[in-house]
Amino acid sequence: MRLTNTIRKKIWLCVNVAFVGFIVATGFTLYSNDQLKIHLIHIRDLDFCQAMHSNELLNQFVVQKNLYKDSFLFGLTEAADKANALAPKIFASIEAITETNRIRRNLSPDRNEALMELEKNYRLYSRQAMQLYPVLARGDEPDGHVLTLQQLAASQNDIQNNLEYFAGFYRESFRRNVTTLMDMTSRSNRLLTGFFIGLLVFMSLVVNWAAKRTLINPLAHIKEAVRAFGRGQRSFPALEVMDADDDIGELGVAIITMTKDLVNTTVSKAYVQTS
Repeated sequence: MRLTNTIRKKIWLCVNVAFVGFIVATGFTLYSNDQLKIHLIHIRDLDFCQAMHSNELLNQFVVQKNLYKDSFLFGLTEAADKANALAPKIFASIEAITETNRIRRNLSPDRNEALMELEKNYRLYSRQAMQLYPVLARGDEPDGHVLTLQQLAASQNDIQNNLEYFAGFYRESFRRNVTTLMDMTSRSNRLLTGFFIGLLVFMSLVVNWAAKRTLINPLAHIKEAVRAFGRGQRSFPALEVMDADDDIGELGVAIITMTKDLVNTTVSKAYVQTS
């Protein structure tokens, strides 16, 4: 059975063509939004966390360094105790950054090695600082610990510089990826706009072609045939090629049959009148 042998089917063909276009446009939009969602989740779960943890780690270390400094200069044992209490938090922050780095496949291995080296250096520094500063805060003479204090000062500067580098790196990575996401969103909007316009034009052309081929042209031939019949024409080649199983073609065939019957009736009547 033909799919367009009735007027209802012809109309539904045009509707279904437009509906397919809508499905394609919806699918393209969902795919585009899904890609943006993936990048947004990556930024939220990785870049933002790294930027937050690295900045928090830097602040914790600076606070700890200042507490150690106060304990040494002013003999504040509570400051040394507070500084020592920050060590587990600093280790936890370093571990959080290291764990997140394992998920980031695009991160250079050198970055992980540098972070592991930082953790190692801080562990050595922390072990010495946690032993020395409380002793100095309780009044022990620093003259016997000059070399150790110099080493701790050098370690403090080196660790702080590395922490500032990592904080800046992850902050810049977060900013860069957010900018990339914004560019992707703008590009996606332009692509969607162009795609929808192109699809609308294409579907309009397809629907117009289908409607013209299955409805407009056949009806136009029938309309012209009726007008021609009124002018005395009795032959309609455009109607003769129509499909008799089609609703509109059946109407064309009916007009041809009616014309032939009318011609036969007219000839018969003329014959009777002349006999």
